[in-house]
Amino acid sequence: MIRVSSSGDIFTLHLRGDVDHMEMVDVRNSISDLIGEGHAKLIVSMKEVEHINYLSIGVLLERLKRLRSFGGDLKLVGLSQYLKNILTSVGATDFFDCFDSEEEALTSFSIDYDWEVSA
Repeated sequence: MIRVSSSGDIFTLHLRGDVDHMEMVDVRNSISDLIGEGHAKLIVSMKEVEHINYLSIGVLLERLKRLRSFGGDLKLVGLSQYLKNILTSVGATDFFDCFDSEEEALTSFSIDYDWEVSA
């Protein structure tokens, strides 16, 4: 089950339960719909996810790549240690910014990463 909420121009997809391949297709379609509407700052909340099929994590990686090509991002929130282990085992934590809370993820979008180092 997917519920979508927003805070300004940032949209959060709240996932619940066991996320199998079919559920991940729904996630992909929801993200594609948001991209099609011009939204490029997304959060996927997994605080109510019990299990995720490791084979379907590629869907999130593909959507992340697409969002970043538009200057956006996709951040993950509320990963249990079990989910972190799954993401780590497939190397996905190297690509995603992961946060404990939605508030932290929302704040991370407002951080200006364009800075200069003076010599």
